[in-house]
Amino acid sequence: MSDEQQPYSRELTPAPVSVVQNGKLAFGCYTGIIAETDITRANVYNLPQFIKKSRCKAWRALQIGTPRWFIFIALYEARLLGMGFAYIWDKASKKFYAFKHSRLFSGFGITGNMDGETIGYTAHDSCLHCTTDLYHNRIIVTGKSVSRANKPSMAFSFSLNLGDKHAAPMSVILPFSSSRGMYSMKCMMPADGWIQVNGERCEVKPEETLAMFDDHKGMYPYQMRYNWVTGFGFDSKGRKIGINLTENQVIQQNSFNENVLWINNKLIPLPPIKITKPEGVYNPWHIQDLEGLVDLMFIPERNNKLAVNALVAKLDYYGPFGSFSGTLKTPDGDKIDPTILYGMGEQKYLRV
Repeated sequence: MSDEQQPYSRELTPAPVSVVQNGKLAFGCYTGIIAETDITRANVYNLPQFIKKSRCKAWRALQIGTPRWFIFIALYEARLLGMGFAYIWDKASKKFYAFKHSRLFSGFGITGNMDGETIGYTAHDSCLHCTTDLYHNRIIVTGKSVSRANKPSMAFSFSLNLGDKHAAPMSVILPFSSSRGMYSMKCMMPADGWIQVNGERCEVKPEETLAMFDDHKGMYPYQMRYNWVTGFGFDSKGRKIGINLTENQVIQQNSFNENVLWINNKLIPLPPIKITKPEGVYNPWHIQDLEGLVDLMFIPERNNKLAVNALVAKLDYYGPFGSFSGTLKTPDGDKIDPTILYGMGEQKYLRV
């Protein structure tokens, strides 16, 4: 960085009560949790409410990392298409376990207010539920699947502590246009609970476990595209470190993006980034900014793919799990060792 160039900065202000103010989305980057998150209440091209709701995509997602396990759980609604799944990766044995459930023209109960809400599904061979109890600073995620077709039975129960002294929620409302955009709340925090695979039960201990939670809603373009990576871990000083880096369809990204570094309960905004995959999605991803703060490589270890090609929808989704290397710095020069991070990436294309 030259002497004349100023360190990158992007202000994070306290979260508003609602994502919509005076009929418009309250674009900005915030600390804390937004209570009212129904983005369809915003005025968008004078569209009727039922059309806005049909175009809104929403999900709740969770990544959990322990010394042995990496777990990805999501409940996803695209109005015409709903998908719920749990991916469980045993990093030690390199074994992968999963269950998923999909439905057409039906969601899982996501509304515009997280507090006290339980969403999910119960099917004949699996179930998955997420309860967000913000009053008691807890997020509870439970699921199970029966043994079938040479696939072992699975079950888990996780409790995430939003009230931990190192938990720092970040909320963003970002523009796709002057009237249309997306909302997201992400928070890194400790987790405890248990996981059981094929009869083997493992306890999840909060002193060695981190979780990343995502509540998301977006009035995305008809063809939705984005690249994203997240990772977290404990550094040599015992600090909780996490990253969220996204390349998406948001405009004015120097001011509006969701790129952030967590160091314990400190939220450090990061610049816009570019993600390239010169050797394809199954080989290292290059993640770089123009400020010299982010120059990372995400190295896939477990490749995960979902594909849907139906009359009303097309989905091409890659969500590998893996590790990181390279360079990661704060604007004031604090160097972070990215090799302590483990997480996942997403390359998503959705037409619906």
